[in-house]
Amino acid sequence: MNESVTDHPSEEQLERFLLNMLGGVELELLETHIMSCNDCVSRLQKLEIEIAAKKLALSKHLDNEPALAQRLKHIAARRFL
Repeated sequence: MNESVTDHPSEEQLERFLLNMLGGVELELLETHIMSCNDCVSRLQKLEIEIAAKKLALSKHLDNEPALAQRLKHIAARRFL
């Protein structure tokens, strides 16, 4: 697959892919691209590690802030419904 850099998905699209926030045509196009692009597979792996690290740091912080943790859970529940 011969592509220019501008044909690669954005960081935001890759993050949304990892967070299962894509659907329809956008998901199909991204999956097709990833299957043929080693650069984007590497980018996804790095993003996955970054997201895991952020989740871990946030969970440690939220252990000390139960009110904030509850508020974020409420916001997340509304966003992903």
